[in-house]
Amino acid sequence: MDSNKKEQISSIFLLLFSAFICFFSYQISIGSLRAPSSGFFPFFLAAILGLLSIVNLSKATLQRKRAVEKEKASENGINWKNIILVLVGLFFYPILLGLLGFLLVTFIFTAFFLRFVDPQKWAVVLGMGGGIAVISYLIFQYWLKIQFPTGIFGI
Repeated sequence: MDSNKKEQISSIFLLLFSAFICFFSYQISIGSLRAPSSGFFPFFLAAILGLLSIVNLSKATLQRKRAVEKEKASENGINWKNIILVLVGLFFYPILLGLLGFLLVTFIFTAFFLRFVDPQKWAVVLGMGGGIAVISYLIFQYWLKIQFPTGIFGI
């Protein structure tokens, strides 16, 4: 069961629970704003819980609907844009490797894929791109002792 389905089930449960509390709080008597009775706070707290449950249920339903549509789109057709972007990246990687050096080209290559093939936020793109470039540089350069071109910047 996916997380959106679980979210929907829990939202429905909380909505029913809030309706139950509202019903019995009203039976006890809620009074008025100037003279609240013993059912006043439980009634309004349950009403707020019910409203938040409705908001959460609609959010989970929309996310689940989008996920299903995205899955159908990926099953029905080939994403030519991503295929072309990957091929272009793979074509230019070895060309730029001798010019810019391993560290910089690996960062650009990773950032390109994270931003354009599978769009991520810029913070993720820069963090992951830098992290992958540095870790792969350390693995190849120091652990495996493989020499790559340094490029015009000397790195």
